[in-house]
Amino acid sequence: MTKELTEGSKAPAFTLAADGGGKVALKDFSGKALVLYFYPKDDTSGCTKEAIGFSEQAAAFAKAGAAVVGVSKDSVAAHDKFKTKYELKLALGSDPEGKTVEAYGAWVEKSLYGSKYMGIERSTFLIDGKGVIRRIWRKVKVAGHVEEVLAAAPQLYEHRLAKLAGALPFVVADTGPRHDVQLPARVGQAAAPVQLFRVHKEPLVQ
Repeated sequence: MTKELTEGSKAPAFTLAADGGGKVALKDFSGKALVLYFYPKDDTSGCTKEAIGFSEQAAAFAKAGAAVVGVSKDSVAAHDKFKTKYELKLALGSDPEGKTVEAYGAWVEKSLYGSKYMGIERSTFLIDGKGVIRRIWRKVKVAGHVEEVLAAAPQLYEHRLAKLAGALPFVVADTGPRHDVQLPARVGQAAAPVQLFRVHKEPLVQ
């Protein structure tokens, strides 16, 4: 029996065939945040709305330092057709055997008109650059979900920045709605090149 994942759990590793004939794996996102969402089936009403929502916010997720990957048991061919039909701007992983779906606890018993059956529970996981699950959404309702995940994604970026700032001297220059934070590449090397980070000043949505 698969151990139930909680926030703070290590994300189960996976390597899946993806749309376009490639592969998508957890290790591909080392050092960056990943929004991994599971959905029941390509080109159905709720799944289409959710995919379009994530796709439309792809640039915003990228600015927040996060990639988005959708996973279902559909075939790669079905993913290709789905992605092309709606011009989706995100990767879709194919898990026909359901191993990754089960590892993330998204394969559950459902009920429809009194009949029990097994299926994918709409679920989303926000995973940090070290492969740790920071947020979990289960039994997802599509309306407003993408916006909620997008609001949470920058928290991982700012948490990482805060850890860097705690370890290194930094300078904050007020430039209006944003801060420029300059961190020396190495402590004690004044002439070393600096790395520039952009940090939102707006309060984070919990």
